[in-house]
Amino acid sequence: MKHESHVNELRCEGYLVRRPELRHTGTGRAVTNLTLRTKRINFDGEPAQAYLDFVAWGRTAEHAADLPEGSLVFVIGRLGKRKDRDDKWQTEATALRVVEIGPAEEMPEAPSQYDAPMKGHERAGDGPPPHDDKDQIPF
Repeated sequence: MKHESHVNELRCEGYLVRRPELRHTGTGRAVTNLTLRTKRINFDGEPAQAYLDFVAWGRTAEHAADLPEGSLVFVIGRLGKRKDRDDKWQTEATALRVVEIGPAEEMPEAPSQYDAPMKGHERAGDGPPPHDDKDQIPF
């Protein structure tokens, strides 16, 4: 039996860490990167924050660039792979739709890795928690 349906969809709610900067490719296509601060529960059951990076293209990029820092947004997107400048494969989250669902709020201090200006895909996101037993999968 042939299975023809596959799901690759991300849904994420969070606050914009900074106002996205609109840029254009050499062919004139609009692109912007956005970082969301989201809430999560870590392995100890304690609340924590995660920072998730997305890239948006075309009209979605143009819309996202108009949103102020601190806006509460809902992002619908997908995961994909692409080669970076060093010809290494990177996982990338692409925002297909960005909807503002709440007004901008004052952002608390962000970790220093997010204080630098955006430079495309050069920042690492919130990685997995450390795991002591290397023979066991942490889930």
